[in-house]
Amino acid sequence: MLPPNQRPRSLLQRHRGKLLVSLTGIAALFTTGSVVMFFIKRWLYKQQLRITEQHFIKEQIRRRFEQTQEDSLYTMYELLPVWEMVLNENDLDLDSIVTQLKDQKNQSARSNADKSAESLPLKTKAELWNELELKSLIKLVTVTYTVSSLILLTRLQLNILTRNEYLDSAIKLTMEQESSNKLNNKLYNWVTSWWSSPEDNMGDATVAKKTKKDGQEAYINEQAFLSLSWWILNKGWLNYNEIITGQIESELSGINPRDTLTLEEFSSHLTRIFQNINSQIFQQNNDSLISTFLPRSSGEQEFLLSQTLDPQALAGFHSNTLVFKQLINELTRCIESTATSIVLESLINESFHYIMNKVGVKTMAKKKPEQEDQQHYQMAVFTMSMKDCCQEMLQTAAASPHTGSVNEFLATLDSVQPLDDLSASVYSNFGVSSSYAFKS
Repeated sequence: MLPPNQRPRSLLQRHRGKLLVSLTGIAALFTTGSVVMFFIKRWLYKQQLRITEQHFIKEQIRRRFEQTQEDSLYTMYELLPVWEMVLNENDLDLDSIVTQLKDQKNQSARSNADKSAESLPLKTKAELWNELELKSLIKLVTVTYTVSSLILLTRLQLNILTRNEYLDSAIKLTMEQESSNKLNNKLYNWVTSWWSSPEDNMGDATVAKKTKKDGQEAYINEQAFLSLSWWILNKGWLNYNEIITGQIESELSGINPRDTLTLEEFSSHLTRIFQNINSQIFQQNNDSLISTFLPRSSGEQEFLLSQTLDPQALAGFHSNTLVFKQLINELTRCIESTATSIVLESLINESFHYIMNKVGVKTMAKKKPEQEDQQHYQMAVFTMSMKDCCQEMLQTAAASPHTGSVNEFLATLDSVQPLDDLSASVYSNFGVSSSYAFKS
């Protein structure tokens, strides 16, 4: 019989193998579990980081979109004074006619006082009122169509450029991050240092110089693209004006300043004018609309650029016009699309309601106290109301979003929902940076 102190040792020796296997299995299981948990936590962290980055990117895209729409409105405030000067230079200066009416009596009195004085023939009071009546409505409707087109063009231009700028920035950021990762890899730097040479560094400098040149050329191309607003303000609006003048002369024939109309009758006349103009502008296969927005021939395009770019920039532009052509192609497809025509028509309809509301309020305000029950107004009263309304639509001297005082007409057009929808569609079309396709 073995001594008592040897029995536990024999039992331990007998089960030592099983114990080691069990401990090894437990350790392996624990290690595996720890590794799995590590990778799961790492995966969850990356997923959370990716979601956070996506939210950040979406927020950046949203903020940039909102800023672009604000920039479009600020641009309109800068363009309106220029547009008003163009109108006045093209025989649509209504204030000069009003001045002639005020001075007409004085001029007649001076002429009668000096019988032997030779003077130029003066327009009669009736002739001046007829001219004011016609030109007030022509200017009012011309402003409606031109400003609606201009705010639409500005939205399309800036959203196209902002989207492309955002894509370029995202691509550059990605490349910089990849380059940074490579630089942080010591093994990569150690390996590549064996075959890098001074010529490689010179090549990098050449690439950087070329990139800078390409950036300058792209900037000039973008400035040329933005200068298209000059075309509407100086040339394109004449397409509208010709159609508008013909329709107004036809509709107002036989209506004199002394004739009386109700607000409903005046609204009916104005409605027919807008309907007839729309039928001509938006009719199928009509180049009137695209010719208003863009120069069609190479000669017209070259004239536009010569008016908007300085000689040095123009020479740089001619050396590389690729970006400009791509932008023009996309913009042309946008303008030719059904969606854009619908938006422009929505802007014009909103303008019509704005005009009728303003003219109605101003006309009733001109009613004399003893005429409170009168429903008819002389056409001359409507004429002055249209003149005042047109002046407010073009007013930007005291109005600016920066000062808190805004142009009500611009604010009305800027808030038209179809315009925002089209802008969002163009801005978010991130998949077409190279092809510049537009989904109508």
